[in-house]
Amino acid sequence: MAEELLLAIGEGRLSISSAARIAEARMAEPSPDADTAALAACVASEGKNAERTLHRWVERQPWRKLLPQPYAFKAPLQRNGVRYNGVLSCMLPHEVFSCLAKQPEAFKQLFGASEELEDFWEAVLTSARGRAWLANHPGLLAAAATRRVPIGIHGDEGEMRGKEKVLVLSWGGVCRRGSTLDTRLLFAVLKAAECCPGRATWFAAFHVWQWSLAALASGKHPRADEHGRPFKDPARKALAEKQLVEGDQPTVGAWVELRGDWEFLRDSLGLQDHFGSTRICHLCQATKNTGGPLDYNRDFGPEAATRDALLPAHAPAGAPRAQRPQIRGPRGRRAPAHATSPLLQDPWL
Repeated sequence: MAEELLLAIGEGRLSISSAARIAEARMAEPSPDADTAALAACVASEGKNAERTLHRWVERQPWRKLLPQPYAFKAPLQRNGVRYNGVLSCMLPHEVFSCLAKQPEAFKQLFGASEELEDFWEAVLTSARGRAWLANHPGLLAAAATRRVPIGIHGDEGEMRGKEKVLVLSWGGVCRRGSTLDTRLLFAVLKAAECCPGRATWFAAFHVWQWSLAALASGKHPRADEHGRPFKDPARKALAEKQLVEGDQPTVGAWVELRGDWEFLRDSLGLQDHFGSTRICHLCQATKNTGGPLDYNRDFGPEAATRDALLPAHAPAGAPRAQRPQIRGPRGRRAPAHATSPLLQDPWL
């Protein structure tokens, strides 16, 4: 019963208070389980208190140990138009990756089995651009294909209670298909009302994200924080330079995909244009106009004879979508240097 109610809360079908009332009603039945009783305890607390009670209960559960503690970082925020320095929290990808690796079945379910990882990297090697990308990242080649996990990151707008708009940043393996709840792992949630203009809040979060993704690609816990300062947290200091996944060979995560709507792709990478631009490709001068240097239908359509020559990064037409190399960016122009996104500074791109 409790598991079904928690799933309904996670999928947005029930509020915490509604789930707690259902659990309270089930308490009248003989021998209710302890988890249902804990959820029923939330009914005495409405609103924010109900959510706090649920979080305290979650912290006491054995399965909570599957994930690391949240990571706090400073970021510029705003309240009623007044800017201030605040603190946000996130779940670091390299730490989540390391914790999940201790649960082999969960790790395989989220990131793919050995044969799926091999198939993905084999598909990457079929393209000239994929081979060039790997050649420029010798650190990844130090890990066997079965221990080299392709990672995708995703950003999208969502709503919280009272239709409060938020930016949800998540990540996950690209070798497995499934629902969002089954395949994506949360990095951070940014409240739109608190984000400063000019992407300053976004970029502060992306700086932490990029640092964690670089640690994931190295296969080791970092020895310093995102600003190069030694850790003060004893637990993180003790993990410095240790492998994320125990074993004779390193296990790494390679960032190969960025997903989101056009607006997120433009803003997250600090680009000037998105779908409203006449240009349609970030790699060449193709435009939407027939009279442009290149024409989409003529040069890039399914029957275009020049398509493979112009875009050698395309995977074989028959390759499954989940295995196709997604080493690409959004269509648009980069913004001036002062607005460059931390994501574009990732050494593993």
